[in-house]
Amino acid sequence: MVYCTFCGLSSCESCCKKTRVYPYAPKDEKTGKPTERGLICKLCDRKFFIKAEVASSIEQIEAQNFSLKGMMQNYNELNMDAKELTKDD
Repeated sequence: MVYCTFCGLSSCESCCKKTRVYPYAPKDEKTGKPTERGLICKLCDRKFFIKAEVASSIEQIEAQNFSLKGMMQNYNELNMDAKELTKDD
């Protein structure tokens, strides 16, 4: 039995082969890379992967929302101009 250093649950050795850098691990002064790593089970590794994917998706969605708001504002301005032109007739 091996214990995951991220969740503390016991796992078999084949499920706990990977190591991962601790989120707040101190960095080496020379290389700038984190110095401490720990064993991680497949479940925790998947959680870290999903968290990173969700964060990147949220950034993309926010960028799309920003561009859509700009487009909607332009559409509304053009629509108002068109209404003014049709009122004059």
